Amino acid sequence: MIGILTNNQVFIAQTSKPFILEHISEYKYTDSLIPKNYLSISDKFRLNPKNNSEIEDFFPIYPNEIIINKYLEGSDRIISYVQRSSLTDQFLNGDHVFSKVNKITSQYESFDVNNTFLVLIENYVVVFIRLKHEIVFFHIYKCSSAEEILYFVNQLYRDRNLDFEKDILILLGQANQKMGVFQLFANYFRKVFSDDSNPLSNTDELTT
Repeated sequence: MIGILTNNQVFIAQTSKPFILEHISEYKYTDSLIPKNYLSISDKFRLNPKNNSEIEDFFPIYPNEIIINKYLEGSDRIISYVQRSSLTDQFLNGDHVFSKVNKITSQYESFDVNNTFLVLIENYVVVFIRLKHEIVFFHIYKCSSAEEILYFVNQLYRDRNLDFEKDILILLGQANQKMGVFQLFANYFRKVFSDDSNPLSNTDELTT
C-alpha cells in the first residue's frame, strides 16, 4: 500500500491489487497498517534545473504548506512541489507522482503513436503523454466532472496538434470515474481504452 496525498486530503491506495482508494480516516483504529511512503499528486509543482529550484515565483506558498524538492534519478532536473505540511507528518518518505509516471504502463500502449494516459484519482486527473519511452507531456488537473476532463484533453490535443484518430487514450484509476469518462471520450476519440490494471503497481519503491 501507499499513501496518496492530494492538495488537502490523504488516502491509502492498494499497489498490488486492483486500484482501491480509501480515506485515511478508515484506518483510524489500525495505525499499524498505514504505509511508510506517500505519493503526492499536488498540482502545485515545477520541473526545474538543479541550480534553479525556486517554486515561489509560480505558486503562492501558505504558512501551512512546505516546499519539497526531489532529485530525479538520471536527470539534471528536480521536481519541486508544494504540500500541506500536516499531510506529510504520517509518512517517512514520499515522491511526487511525476517521478513515477514512466513506471505506469498498459497493455494497450503502442510504440508507434502518442499514448495519452489519464489516471483518475478522486477530483484529480494525472495526464501524461508517452511516445516510445519518453514522456513528452505531463500535467495534473483538478476536475469535478467527465466533461471537464474532456475539455482539458481536447484543448491539449488541439494545442499540441495531436491526432484524434491515431493516438491512443488510456484510462486508469478509480473504476467509478473511468466509466463515465470512457463513455464520453468514445464520442470524440477513436482509440480509447479503459485499463483495469492498478496504475500504482510499480510505484511504491520510492527514492530517499
